[in-house]
Amino acid sequence: VDQSAAAELFGVLGDRGGDITTLVRWFDLEDVAGWNSVKAADKLALILGNMPQTQLATPLLADLLAFPLDKVRDQAMLKLRDVLGGVDAERLLVTLATPTLGLGREQMIALVSALSLSPNARAPFIPAWFNLAPPADAVLLILLARSNVDANDLFNLEGARYLRRSSWTASTEMLKLLANHPEPLARVLAYGRLDPSVDADRSILLERKLKEKDESCSRVLQERIGSVQPKA
Repeated sequence: VDQSAAAELFGVLGDRGGDITTLVRWFDLEDVAGWNSVKAADKLALILGNMPQTQLATPLLADLLAFPLDKVRDQAMLKLRDVLGGVDAERLLVTLATPTLGLGREQMIALVSALSLSPNARAPFIPAWFNLAPPADAVLLILLARSNVDANDLFNLEGARYLRRSSWTASTEMLKLLANHPEPLARVLAYGRLDPSVDADRSILLERKLKEKDESCSRVLQERIGSVQPKA
């Protein structure tokens, strides 16, 4: 590919107006990932909905989870699935690529980059990520998407701590998922939000009473269930 011709075409499209210009300007709008060092031909491929043949670094792929084209986001997810690995990778990536999630591009890149590391290597980066002040509702969705990981997972612990000090909303179904989460603190958050005076909520609490193995969680659960007597 003639790189000078590609760069010239890229510049022309950037001044054309309309959707195509929006795509061209996306790369410079918030360049946390380092798009300024990517060839114009590779960017042209992306605005046409195709992955470039050049192997993109993890931060660039993570940034593409926020790209305006569904087709590009889907292809970025496929590549990142191999990078992240693990049983939760696909559900997590689908969650991250949802346009309404509310994470900023820097937050997205930092999170994916941290989770691409081994559990020991990512340890200092996970608490730092929460200092970027992600939306609490987004943290909840990410926590739910990572409900298959090990109970000792640092992100899930820090995420539950973050929710404990934040304001967030959750449907009954989301609270049911959270009540079955491997992270004990996440379960406690759900128990505290479920209303034992509401039949649907009480049934979740009673179901969890049969399954809860953690002693401190069981105490919280028992207090919640006992705080309201069932209707006669």
